[in-house]
Amino acid sequence: MGEFHILYSLTSFIVKIYKWLELNLLIIFTSRLERKLRGTYKKLGVKFSGAGVTERLNNSEENLKIAKQNKNTLILEVHDKRFYSRIANHASLGMGETYMDNWWDCDDVVELSYRIFKSGIYLEYLNPWNRFLNYIELSFFNLQSKDRAFEVGKKHYDIGNDLFESFLDPWMTYSCGYWANATTLAEAQVNKMELIAQKLKLKPGMRVLDIGCGWGGLCKYLAEKHGVECVGITISEEGVKYAKAKTKGLPVDFRLMDYRDMDEIFDRVVSVGMMEHVGKHNYRTFFEVVHRCLSDDGIFLLHTIGNNHPEMPGIEPFFHTYIFPNGYLPYYRDITKDTEGLYIMEDWENFGHDYSKTLIAWKENFDKNWHKIAHKYGERFFRMWTSLIVRSYKWLELNFLKIFTSCIERKIRETYQAVGVNFWGAAVTENLVITDKNGNTNLVKPKRNSWDFVIHSRKFFSLVANHASLGMAETYMDNMWDCDDLVELSYRIMKNGLYMEYLNGFNRFLNYVELSFFNLQSKARAFEVGKKHYDIGNDLFESFLDERMTYSCGYWANATTLAEAQVDKMELIAQKLKLKPGMRVLDIGCGWGGLCKYLAEKHGVKCVGISISEEGVKYANLDINGLPVEFRLMDYRDINETFDRVVSVGMMEHVGKHNYRTFFKVVHRCLSDDGIFLLHTIGNNHPDIPGVEPFFHTYIFPNAYLPYYKDIAKFTEGLYVVEDWHNFGFDYSKTLLAWKENFDRNWPKISDKYGERFYRMWSYYLQFSAGGFRSRRIQLWQVVLSKTGCEGGYISVR
Repeated sequence: MGEFHILYSLTSFIVKIYKWLELNLLIIFTSRLERKLRGTYKKLGVKFSGAGVTERLNNSEENLKIAKQNKNTLILEVHDKRFYSRIANHASLGMGETYMDNWWDCDDVVELSYRIFKSGIYLEYLNPWNRFLNYIELSFFNLQSKDRAFEVGKKHYDIGNDLFESFLDPWMTYSCGYWANATTLAEAQVNKMELIAQKLKLKPGMRVLDIGCGWGGLCKYLAEKHGVECVGITISEEGVKYAKAKTKGLPVDFRLMDYRDMDEIFDRVVSVGMMEHVGKHNYRTFFEVVHRCLSDDGIFLLHTIGNNHPEMPGIEPFFHTYIFPNGYLPYYRDITKDTEGLYIMEDWENFGHDYSKTLIAWKENFDKNWHKIAHKYGERFFRMWTSLIVRSYKWLELNFLKIFTSCIERKIRETYQAVGVNFWGAAVTENLVITDKNGNTNLVKPKRNSWDFVIHSRKFFSLVANHASLGMAETYMDNMWDCDDLVELSYRIMKNGLYMEYLNGFNRFLNYVELSFFNLQSKARAFEVGKKHYDIGNDLFESFLDERMTYSCGYWANATTLAEAQVDKMELIAQKLKLKPGMRVLDIGCGWGGLCKYLAEKHGVKCVGISISEEGVKYANLDINGLPVEFRLMDYRDINETFDRVVSVGMMEHVGKHNYRTFFKVVHRCLSDDGIFLLHTIGNNHPDIPGVEPFFHTYIFPNAYLPYYKDIAKFTEGLYVVEDWHNFGFDYSKTLLAWKENFDRNWPKISDKYGERFYRMWSYYLQFSAGGFRSRRIQLWQVVLSKTGCEGGYISVR
């Protein structure tokens, strides 16, 4: 650890010498820098004036007066010519430092900051060497290691409670408020705390851990209003003292400790505004710590500032230097990547616009109370703080493995019996010794359950041993086994991760090669799933879908029937899209046209639906009845028109990992600048579940690939702002069971056409999927995306 400090200190010294040299050398080139900088800012409607502006480069006094009278023009008053070289070298750090040193002023720093960030010029003048130094510091040093954990506490949170009392609300809540129904800062912070309580589904007596508890406001609120017991941990000594003084008599406990040292069990865990101090090198550790502290049925709520653009540095130089030492803003992909295999993402809500309102309220309080603390902190601190506030071979192998059937049978049965699933039937060895997880053997037949296997053929064991989920399905289709409750069996298999257990190494390798090196969803293969699945026959889909032929998850929050759930889902989509009459909407993967017709009928919009299903397009065009809808047989990559809104329901599963960036770019080019894109897709939250699932790939959805959290986060980066992420995957279980009920009731009408093997295949598909969604290993996401962020903020709908 000592070597780290020596290396880091040496690096810091070299950086300081370099910065001094570059600053003084670049003063020679001030005129050129000034011209370049002013030219760039002019495009943003920002004009330069003041003693630090070169007169011969300046506009006339008359032009400056005109500029000041134009409400769209901002005047940046430069007081010192060194301003230009500082900005040229240090970008946002230079901007912050020169403001602190009174080298420039602006009457509306908030608007200036908005224009700088909106245009993306905050890094434009950071020279390559400084970019490299920033990269080295971020990539090779763990700035948030355990021995440095308390640094931000001493340098920021322990500055003085009088400072934070000067601008925060009475609860001392140092994070974004929730302004949906609030008019004051105090209301917004109470609303935020109540929102957290509701999302955590609190019950009296629960034990709650607050990681990064600050001055204890949230713990105090949850204990008072919801009757829970809270433990708050923080790295701020002053924060702990303050919290303890304000919560006497309440069931709360505040501790000065690093999160890595926590090792107790809690019903709920919450972390508000602390993720920014964890750092990219420690994210996985952080999520593992929370995982070990969370009860099996627990809920974890993470409230954090996030970074949606790859060019914005995780460690922002000004904030790192003066405000939050070692602070690092997580990207979407950081959260999706480092929670993988640990959690199910239930909900993702973005109310980032509310932070602007919160910061402005803080600034108003800070200015109002500054005179009380000015003598202690000084003018430079005031300008610094003002700047702060503003600114994730088969046949051979099968026959060879028959030799080892008894060993395979024992292994499979032992594994399944550990999760309460037993084996019956003529093909089951009666006297096979089965050992339980404790090493005990038992020859006594267990009680028979509705979810147990009834095995008719001994081939079952070797097929499942080799092909896992594909073998399981094929043996069911071929009548080698039965089960009275396939949904419960599927639930137990998925919940306990048994779906890949018996896929041998070579088949795993083949699956990996197919997925990694071949684009199974290329343009040339785009229509394959249409022909092999969606064009099987409209009579099949009519036999189990609702009247609108909606082949995707229904929304069951207030529904009691399949028809109601599908209408509610379409209305939910309409509300999330914020539709207005006359808008032009693109539906990518429109199926049989149900959503387009609903939106046109109920919301007065004009719809274009595209699909790779010939039968679907024909069906959709049958009953248009004068509605402003148009259906086209085409690949999404060929669309190049502009729409106010874009929606894609149940089609992302056919895009494929090799084409995600292309897909999101196509939507981006088709979406108006103020448009909204809603993506409704099945999602994968566990790294062990293959993106291309062998059974579904072979028999149901050829080339289908389930996206992971990190796929959406990674491939939307730099294109969109994630406004809302809604997970209602459990509703898919209800939807699939309703489909199965319809399918069984109507099967006699179509059985002659499709045959018994097809019936078993389709029944297995519906029931096994229902169990998978019930297990929460598979998700259903609705993600709302905008190009640059909805003006005024996006209001989530549920």
